[in-house]
Amino acid sequence: MMHLLSFMKRGRIYGRLMAGLLVVSLFFGCEPAARDTSAGRPARSGLSLDGPWAFAPDPEKAGEKEQWWAADRVFADKIIVPGCWQDQGIGQSNGKLRHHYEGAAWYKKAVLVPGEWKGKTVWLAIGGAARYTKVFVNGKMVGEHDGFMTPFRFDISEAVNAGAENVIALRVDNSGGGPMGCFNYLGNWGGIYRRVTMEASDNVWIEDVFVIPDVDRNQARVKVTLGGRENIQPFRANLKVKVTYVGGTKGKTFAAEKEIDMKPPQELETEMDVPMSDVKLWSPETPHLYAAEVTLSGGGMQDRQSVRFGMRKIDWTGERLLVNGRPYFLRGYGDDNIEVITGLPPASKKFFRQRLRLTKSFGFNDVRFHSHAPLEECFQAADEEGMFIQAELPSVYIFYFLPNKELLRKELVRMLKAYRNHPSFFSLALGNEFYLPALKDDEERQQFRDTVREFYDLAKTLDPTRPILSNDGEPDLLPTDIHSGGISPLLAEWPGTPPGGRPYICHEYGMYQGSLPDLAANERLTGVILPSAGMEAQVKWVQEHSLGEIYPAVLRNSQLVLEIHRKNSLEKARLSGTIDGYNYWLITDFPGGVEGDMWAYGVLDQFWQPGKQALPENVSKVNSPTVLLLDAGLGDRCIRADQPGTFRIKVSHFGTDPIQAGTLTWRLLSGTKVWAEGRQSGINAGTGDLKEIAAIKLDALPLERAELLELVVELRDTASGYTNSWPIWAFPHASLGRKETIACQTQLAGSLADYDFIRTFDPAQPPDILIAAELDGDAQQYVRAGGKVILLAKNDALAGQASFPLFNYGDTQGAGSGTIIERGGLMDVFPHRGFCEEQFLNLMQTGTGIDMDVLPRGLRPEVWGIRAKREQPGSYNVSLTRRAMLFTGKLGKGKVLICTFDLPKALSEKRPEADYLFQLLLDYAVSGKLEPETEIEGILKSE
Repeated sequence: MMHLLSFMKRGRIYGRLMAGLLVVSLFFGCEPAARDTSAGRPARSGLSLDGPWAFAPDPEKAGEKEQWWAADRVFADKIIVPGCWQDQGIGQSNGKLRHHYEGAAWYKKAVLVPGEWKGKTVWLAIGGAARYTKVFVNGKMVGEHDGFMTPFRFDISEAVNAGAENVIALRVDNSGGGPMGCFNYLGNWGGIYRRVTMEASDNVWIEDVFVIPDVDRNQARVKVTLGGRENIQPFRANLKVKVTYVGGTKGKTFAAEKEIDMKPPQELETEMDVPMSDVKLWSPETPHLYAAEVTLSGGGMQDRQSVRFGMRKIDWTGERLLVNGRPYFLRGYGDDNIEVITGLPPASKKFFRQRLRLTKSFGFNDVRFHSHAPLEECFQAADEEGMFIQAELPSVYIFYFLPNKELLRKELVRMLKAYRNHPSFFSLALGNEFYLPALKDDEERQQFRDTVREFYDLAKTLDPTRPILSNDGEPDLLPTDIHSGGISPLLAEWPGTPPGGRPYICHEYGMYQGSLPDLAANERLTGVILPSAGMEAQVKWVQEHSLGEIYPAVLRNSQLVLEIHRKNSLEKARLSGTIDGYNYWLITDFPGGVEGDMWAYGVLDQFWQPGKQALPENVSKVNSPTVLLLDAGLGDRCIRADQPGTFRIKVSHFGTDPIQAGTLTWRLLSGTKVWAEGRQSGINAGTGDLKEIAAIKLDALPLERAELLELVVELRDTASGYTNSWPIWAFPHASLGRKETIACQTQLAGSLADYDFIRTFDPAQPPDILIAAELDGDAQQYVRAGGKVILLAKNDALAGQASFPLFNYGDTQGAGSGTIIERGGLMDVFPHRGFCEEQFLNLMQTGTGIDMDVLPRGLRPEVWGIRAKREQPGSYNVSLTRRAMLFTGKLGKGKVLICTFDLPKALSEKRPEADYLFQLLLDYAVSGKLEPETEIEGILKSE
């Protein structure tokens, strides 16, 4: 037998386990479980079995043959319940997890069962275990379970000795295949990860209570399932339901009762309608809760169960999503079950309440649990805090669905029955990204469609109160109550009415735009997840390039660009007018080592901590029921300062009450200076409206140089106030006249057609300045002879040249780039905050940069950056590279000013920022300041 200590990392993890054993033994042990005393009398008697258990891994799977369940079989080691194996130091490193064990293991505990339980039905309930579980009581196997997403229980009455010590032995095995979701995506977690309890009931009991709120009729329909043991004589029973408000003030009590005939052991289903008045509706904004207490009595027996529910109605039958009869917009985020320290979250309502409060502070009202369902404690916290939950079956992709059909069917039933009373439970999806073309043939695709239909019908039978989705990610797979599909925030036109006339939710919204990786996070990965090899290579790269001091600034700038993208994405969704919500991807960074390197696109870091550049007050402005919108894209916020213009303001309003007689005020600021301002009254908007509320007309601005301005708008009515702001980059026209002779290569003539002082390059008549797209033979001869060149380098014109967009769409999923604009150079008169942001979008998105490793030593670019780049197509492993976008160099006797921004394209589109930058390059070239010291022969491409 393998000893547990050989599995454990001595020191931190072992010490934490021993400390945990002491705490849990003091506070949990086999003490009575929490009791519901809301009716003045105890509910079922119960014991908590949380805390230390004797433990033994069984890698050879010899335990059943050798009868490890026997009382005289001693396990020398201990483990804490609840908690996964990996978090408690069990197993060896597998390169991704610090500790990992895959196989069977045994738990054992001696439990003193109260004498008053004699003759009662005794249950052993396990909140969650991964994955195959067998239960032995006093040497007798009483049941087994296959599944890992939902709670389960066993009737152990025949094996328990009341008034005596009983030996409970559990065999848990996480080996083998099976469905995969985000529950077991980062690691194949093993063990009992939720609470374990024992309880006793009379021999006739309440098996299940399902409350269906009927908001339209102000009543609750309570469906009750009753069970009983054999050898119980039929009897007449009384069934009562009492509904009370769960809140700070005692409200009215509503009740109903009926007489029923019990004929055990037949399961009996019945229902009662409970009329209610002055109903308080549940929503994420108003999380009012009720409790339904159901009491069964008769034949000398009694049982009582209490469940909490909310009076709320979700309507998905039309093209608009309605909650409690009003249009509703889901502002969701994605949760991939990322727990880099503990592997799995604790079974703690307090823990989840703190998390949900944090995410609500960013304006979210919904969370999508990608291909998994959260713990019961999370549903409870969401009920109380006010957060919708979208849960899913554990099928992360289409390939896991049909091979695990029977297990997924059972999990579907168990999931709905376990969680359907929770008003926070918004919807259930059958899996993630069911892309039918990925299946092998038409026969398998049809079988898949038939199974989706079968599961959908089963779910609607079990629970008609919430939407059921065929999947999350592929909108055309029917049947589905809500369409879920990917949409790019870059699209100029958003889709109209989706197929089937149902609401549409944006799947994994945000284009996976990220920042650079926070390499300091490696030192904080002290739990189950190891630092990835990719991130360790990135740390080494930073050290080798002596970038340790500057990297934090570049990282910060990349995070600020991510926030610009996030704000634009959320505003673009609200401008669409055709969708009903999004699930922003992702709430946290995704750790490296599992799916390539770390994906740094989270609102929070991978430890669920703030500290990036995302601030709750900024994100919530555009992630709230009501959002003020600027109907101008990122690339349209650069304006001609000396020309009048118009900005159109819209409002997307999903507040509870309409906006009535609102007043909009706006100001165009530069620091504390007000350049323009205005006011408009009489603004009205109904719930669900997207409408234009103002057209801000700007006169020409008397700017002497380009400026970064801020457009601030505020809308107030008698009840509320809303505000938003956007940077506006204002550029005056530069002088179009030049006394120097300036020429350009023929291939640039179209882009520079507006500049009538520029002629086509004739080598026989050397100009003062040559504007070139490449250093071909004639251009090289000109500059080597002492000429000046502004090189607007076309793609692939120089060695080491590659793309360097502001946003990394489609090229480096989950990673980003950060830039530095050095002070003290020609860019000082171009408006910036030390890095490239919106004013560079049209210059960089199709622009390039030069790999700084091919540049001569000592060359200092004026604009440069660090980019995370995929190592090869199809790979999620990324390497870091430095690239320069603006620098100078010598070539022979001549001087070259090199710019790799896509100025030609932006100039042809008559972009004001491109015109201003081009004029700055010309001014610099003719000013006498172009005096480079570094030879750049090495970056020329050989013919």
